[in-house]
Amino acid sequence: MRNHFNRNSYLGIFGIIVFFICIWRRFSPAKLPNYGSIMSDTISFASFITCLMFIGLAYLPMQSNSKFMHAMQDLQTDIVIMHQILITITIYFSISVTSLLSLSFKIQDTSPISIALASLWLALLITGILEVSSLLFELFRIILYVAEENKHHGHGY
Repeated sequence: MRNHFNRNSYLGIFGIIVFFICIWRRFSPAKLPNYGSIMSDTISFASFITCLMFIGLAYLPMQSNSKFMHAMQDLQTDIVIMHQILITITIYFSISVTSLLSLSFKIQDTSPISIALASLWLALLITGILEVSSLLFELFRIILYVAEENKHHGHGY
């Protein structure tokens, strides 16, 4: 469990570093071609990921007797996965809100507020992608564990 918190700390620190690099480089709406389309598409993408994570959050506890849940408990990742899902929901909801607020700026805007919001948007987006990648890696690791257990017990796939 401690490694999980360390990993989240690293992701948080990485997100903060990305944010400050974007501020330093003056990342603004003016630096994004098709700014309005990108923000609208990001809202759709982030809403979709948030929805998937809510489904996962609701679905996993209902599968208490499945091999997958037993594997998660054997690997002591059941709470870790739930925690990752909650973090992912928070990040992607924040991305949706940030994108929605960003739509209020014109593409030529280079004000400090637009730079801060665009920097936050990019930092959250990169952190969210890394968080989902980490979550998928954990899920694939559990699937491989279940496959190995089935193979050793002669159940096949």
